[in-house]
Amino acid sequence: MATGLRRLVRFVRHRLRFLPWTAAARGSSAAARVSSDRVYWSTWGWFQLRDGGAGSDGGSYEEVYPSSSLYRRAPVTFGEPVHWKFAKEMFMEARSTFVAEIADGCAWGLNGAVVTSDGMLLADVSLEPGQDSYRDPREHSFFQQQSPVPERISGTVVVLSNLHGHKSYFHWLFDVIPRLALLRKSQVPLTGDEKYLVNSLDYTFQSESLALAGVAPRNIICGDSVPYLQADRLIVPSYPGLSGIVPKWACDFLRESMLGDVSPKGADGRRIYISRRHASRRQVLNEDELTELLQEFGFCIVDPADMSVREQARLFSSASLVVSQHGAGLANLVFCPEGAAVLELFTPNLMNACYWAVSNLLGIRYHYLTFPHAPEPSQARAHDMMVDLARLSGALKQIGVARR
Repeated sequence: MATGLRRLVRFVRHRLRFLPWTAAARGSSAAARVSSDRVYWSTWGWFQLRDGGAGSDGGSYEEVYPSSSLYRRAPVTFGEPVHWKFAKEMFMEARSTFVAEIADGCAWGLNGAVVTSDGMLLADVSLEPGQDSYRDPREHSFFQQQSPVPERISGTVVVLSNLHGHKSYFHWLFDVIPRLALLRKSQVPLTGDEKYLVNSLDYTFQSESLALAGVAPRNIICGDSVPYLQADRLIVPSYPGLSGIVPKWACDFLRESMLGDVSPKGADGRRIYISRRHASRRQVLNEDELTELLQEFGFCIVDPADMSVREQARLFSSASLVVSQHGAGLANLVFCPEGAAVLELFTPNLMNACYWAVSNLLGIRYHYLTFPHAPEPSQARAHDMMVDLARLSGALKQIGVARR
């Protein structure tokens, strides 16, 4: 009986949090989650207030994957203390995911913010960067426009655009493309004539990966060309997760789509070093000496920027060990076989746990080392590093790599 009562209390609290009057009564903290006029934090909450979740306009909401708990193995750090950014993410809660259909729904801006036919911004699929990770949805840039008029699009538009989808290979692969996986996993009927809204197509990897995932070029709309649109039927897959929290199903979809009929091989294959020689930041200043050492250990030196998406996927599917400074090229870990290893190189004030998270999902053995910034930071690009070759050599030996 007590258990049933607790469940009832949780249910009532969950429903009440979406009522505008409840938000106003609870003060500014709650109002940041639900505005009393034009913002709802939750797409689910907006649907629940419309005819009990089954809108008379034909809209729908479908949960695709329920929330789940994640436990991650600690990284191997070769005597360094585990950085707090890794320690705080040992246990994580992955949010549930969904696909929503919104009749006469609108999408605004480069990031594809979602606005309903009655003018409500759905904050959980309309994130914008802010000083504290994400901007308060009440201050969304959509509300700073002077009565914008959307361009009408007949038929169905699927929103794939994402907060960081136009910025890098990593965010494109893990934040944009997996929204297709949610769509296809759902029961939403598709005709094949749907249009797909993306941030932009500034890079060849964007159009290539969409084609590999089954999206024809003629069906693509770019947010940088159509900044505000209204569709007869707007389909909105949720974000796969918060940026950097990658779910296993997203990795599986990427492997199936980008690798084609090639399966990741056993972890006795290539040793790969990812060069950032031509990057605008985060370079290894003594890379000539580093690559000379790595070649003694049998590494091949690659620059993924020179390769197609499929070429990258198939190369990394045969990797046994990957070494790289932190950067977008490590997104290709998603294609590595179970049992492979990675050694990621950081500077002390640029630590990021995203590739450790991916490695945990796929059974990849994750290690990292930190090295100091360039000797004269004022003359170096952001986060350039000098690699201690003796430390690196010792780490490789501890991983079990011998000179060839």
